[in-house]
Amino acid sequence: MLALPQDLTLVRDEYHEVRITDLARKVIEQGDTHRTAGIHVSDLLDPLRAWWRTKFPEKPDDRTIWLWLVGRVLHQFLISLEHPTFNALTTDSGTKEALGIFYSPDHESFHEGRPAEIKTSRAVKEPETPDEMRESYHQYLEQLGCYMVLENILVGYLVVLFLNLRTGYRTTPSIRVYKVSLTEEGFYTLESSIAETRDALSLALESDDPRALPLCREWLCGETMCPWWGRCQPPGRYGLPKKQWTA
Repeated sequence: MLALPQDLTLVRDEYHEVRITDLARKVIEQGDTHRTAGIHVSDLLDPLRAWWRTKFPEKPDDRTIWLWLVGRVLHQFLISLEHPTFNALTTDSGTKEALGIFYSPDHESFHEGRPAEIKTSRAVKEPETPDEMRESYHQYLEQLGCYMVLENILVGYLVVLFLNLRTGYRTTPSIRVYKVSLTEEGFYTLESSIAETRDALSLALESDDPRALPLCREWLCGETMCPWWGRCQPPGRYGLPKKQWTA
């Protein structure tokens, strides 16, 4: 071990923290500026939140900026493995449209032209049984399932980078790749659910009335997680301790 001099000092430089975060925010906002107007797959996952975001746009906080940047870096790296000359700001395979819904699969050709969803996880333990996987990856599978339906294909891939997966006595980054399949019956069931959610969100946006939309996932709710919490006031949640929340 090197002997560091006793007069070496460390002082937190908050000015440059803010400056770097502002630069990161500009990159994120640049992508939002070029977002195609209309309903996107991400809107279908939490349509109530999508309604508020569309009607009353809010800038993401610093925490959200850095969470998004982690995902972007992962997307860019994995895409660059197959396409070394790709645009450094590319994070997906491009925007498409089907069934009146816009979507951008994270990657395709890396998985034989099939849609893929790339995610990061801070979990220290990976799910092992089929039930554990469906529960832990539910949100990821919703998004990937939408891509599969919109691409009219029964097979897709889920790529999860665990940032701190415990292996033995230590934690280490580890990647998991899952082949995800739908039966024809499951495909049409999901397609129907997607169409119903699209129509409900469209009606809510046209009528300026979001009350018929389902509540968002619990982890997205709350004063610290949602900039529209005070205005949305979700019934069965607002003003109650989280342990008393209803769906």
